[in-house]
Amino acid sequence: MYNLAMDHASLISALDYSELTGAFTWRKTGKAAGCVNRKGYKYIGFGGSLYRANRLAWFYVNGAWPSGQVDHIDGNRLNDAYSNLRDVTAEGNQRNRRRGNRGSSSPLLGVSWNAYTKKWRSQISVGKQTVHLGLFKTELEAHEAYLSAKQVHHLIA
Repeated sequence: MYNLAMDHASLISALDYSELTGAFTWRKTGKAAGCVNRKGYKYIGFGGSLYRANRLAWFYVNGAWPSGQVDHIDGNRLNDAYSNLRDVTAEGNQRNRRRGNRGSSSPLLGVSWNAYTKKWRSQISVGKQTVHLGLFKTELEAHEAYLSAKQVHHLIA
């Protein structure tokens, strides 16, 4: 999907990028570049390859591809302003999630229903370990336990 051998100068000569707004436009036509996929990320076709706009923005500004994943700090997948982007590991990117998994028993992060105890379970991943935070009467109490643990374990610079 990505052509990591793409020439930085070719990108600069074909596209304009606004670090302030995150918008890409074609230099030749002045039209907005890219389209949004069903997961809410903007993609731009260039040089026979398809690129996620946040990665392209990183490359445009830095002249080098990110070493990891490009995370949207505010969680808005369409906000490709450079100040909203950071190069993080996959684990660092997961720490910035705002919602639970689709199909989960709870939409809240770190919370799931325990049918055996009929209580809400709270847990957090720390490195490669899952830490059990407890069982709670309410979904909100379980989520609050998760958020407290997140403050301790998931500090992202």
